[in-house]
Amino acid sequence: MVKDGRFLSEEDKELWRSYTRSLKKTGTVKRRPPAAAPPQTRLDLHGMTQEDAYAALISFINTAHQHKLKRVLVITGKGRANNLDEWGQPAPGVLKREVPKWLNSAALQDKVSSFAQAKLKDGGSGALYVFLKY
Repeated sequence: MVKDGRFLSEEDKELWRSYTRSLKKTGTVKRRPPAAAPPQTRLDLHGMTQEDAYAALISFINTAHQHKLKRVLVITGKGRANNLDEWGQPAPGVLKREVPKWLNSAALQDKVSSFAQAKLKDGGSGALYVFLKY
């Protein structure tokens, strides 16, 4: 174990382990939550125009919020493989780039707590988990 560029002695390591164990026992430190639950519903934006996707996303988030859902999946897709940026690298699709901006917008800020890239089984970098507020 390294602390400020120095190695900790075995005595310090054991003292630290003892301290963290005592915090866990008293409930001061929360244990890691169980594996995340799957999304409660999903919205697939593939093939939609930017305007249609925006309207669908707003409606979807509002409906999910009304039904008190906590975790939903929004599939944006990754974009076209032949769409390259100025350096010749694959550019992200329009929806992949815009959906995070929309989720952070004033229209949804009172409903969206956070969002994160989905696990590979749920779409990986072409999808987002969206966590809703209550």
